[in-house]
Amino acid sequence: MIKPLIPETIMKESKNSITDIRIERMDEHRVKIHWKTTLSHEPISIYQASSPRFAAPRKLINKTNQQYLIVEDPQGEKRNYYQLVAENTNGIWVGERCVAMAGTVNFRDLGGYRAINGKQTRWGRIFRGDSLQRATKTDLQLIKQMQIGLVFDFRRNEEVEKGPNRFPENHPLDYQHIPVTHGEFNFMNALERLKKNKSDSIRKETIIKGYIENAENFATTWGTVLKHLARVDCPPLFFHCTAGKDRTGICAALILSVLQIPREIIMSDYLLSNDCIQVVWQRVQTMIQEQGIDPEKLRPFFTAPEYAMTALLDHLETTYGSVINFVKTKADVSQETIDKMREKILE
Repeated sequence: MIKPLIPETIMKESKNSITDIRIERMDEHRVKIHWKTTLSHEPISIYQASSPRFAAPRKLINKTNQQYLIVEDPQGEKRNYYQLVAENTNGIWVGERCVAMAGTVNFRDLGGYRAINGKQTRWGRIFRGDSLQRATKTDLQLIKQMQIGLVFDFRRNEEVEKGPNRFPENHPLDYQHIPVTHGEFNFMNALERLKKNKSDSIRKETIIKGYIENAENFATTWGTVLKHLARVDCPPLFFHCTAGKDRTGICAALILSVLQIPREIIMSDYLLSNDCIQVVWQRVQTMIQEQGIDPEKLRPFFTAPEYAMTALLDHLETTYGSVINFVKTKADVSQETIDKMREKILE
């Protein structure tokens, strides 16, 4: 059964009894949707759609009073979203946090994060990730299906020259390259230094300093992204660097802070990069070990260290009173823009 989504304005208002919705990928072909309800044995209707917007068609796939459902959803073929609807409510959307692609490893949807006012970030509006230089034809089809129409690339000029992004053909897309020149890390040079001095390692203070300098020195870059998100006509947006963890992590943390997402959620979103890029890190570890070097000495460059984001948020809160004050004073983002952004992104 496929039918258009009913606009929120004409649905009967009622407090939603569905909480703690999440999607767990079981294998390449199936996902498991979990949820809780405040009313026992309340039947929940589960709809599937290719877009979490009311203009898109949705398909009723089940109605159950259990608190989970296993759904056929082949990985990488199509981006699906699910709407869980209790009687007389608007329903709640959920999607897989990580968008499975063949050529990227850290592509994620920032939807479904709960703000302090009880609203949540809209699914399918803001994406973060690593570069699209190795995107496959199937990956590009997903980009097109998700209607991503604006891309911010934080990579340095030389990074872009070595690995230019691939984009879908015949798809309107605004690409903005705004480099964050955070200081180049040369992997082979670092290996040679460690070979000569095995007691050497990447200093924690160096990583923290880099995060703080990136935030401070490129404040207007982050402000540019925030201002676009506040525009009424802003299409689904994707921002990225090379691995999608450091520069991208800073931008994501600022966006979520402005949307009043609690700090513990911001941290969990940041640390999720470590799960996504684990395969890459394992491959790099083997290469480093073959050189007779302890991989732990280079771990900070291939992971998202918790201490770095903690130190950055502490710095912004201590120096500016709050992350939002930093955004206002250094990133030149007005309260009016912040209000518009919240209105557009939160539901």
